[in-house]
Amino acid sequence: VELDEKQAETWTYCDGLEHPLSAHRLPNGNTLIGDARLGKLIEVTPDKKIAWTYQSPNLANMRMRNSRRTPQGTTLIAEEAIATIHEIDAQGKSIWQWQAPNGPNRRAYQALRLPNGNTLVSLNDPGEVVEVSQDGQIVRSIAGANLRLQFGWASGMALFPNGNLLISDYTGRRLVEIDPKGNLVNELRLGPRTVASLDIIR
Repeated sequence: VELDEKQAETWTYCDGLEHPLSAHRLPNGNTLIGDARLGKLIEVTPDKKIAWTYQSPNLANMRMRNSRRTPQGTTLIAEEAIATIHEIDAQGKSIWQWQAPNGPNRRAYQALRLPNGNTLVSLNDPGEVVEVSQDGQIVRSIAGANLRLQFGWASGMALFPNGNLLISDYTGRRLVEIDPKGNLVNELRLGPRTVASLDIIR
């Protein structure tokens, strides 16, 4: 559902969906939707035509969480169940994959491609955001074993233009802004409610 500033519905899509957990408005005006029950991604045009589809049994039955299109036109998919990130091209071919250390005992929520080509991945147990290089090495960790900044479960995340990172601490029920060095800049406590996914409107 897309809402305007007055919270009136301006666009909806539900055809064939069972459990959509991810929606990403693309620069071309289409919307990338991920259905975790079906293990399926679709790109839908403003007039509700399907422009692109990808489906995998490995992602079905609630194993998948967030998906995001990269500036290069590939798609990053978080397979939550084994803390694995899949990158596929426009033809649905796997071109990159990364699994968190001790992956089967962790959960991945989202991956975000950075301008330097590295990939941010949000994880739980412990709550952490890691920056992964193209060769699969962790080059930066935010929170995790760092007791100075702890997350219950890092889920959604987005980049500010200044390089800061906005992160949802899902089970901690808060939103935090972190600078590139991993320092806490701002924090919003959400009380009894929580937020899984987020984005920054530019």
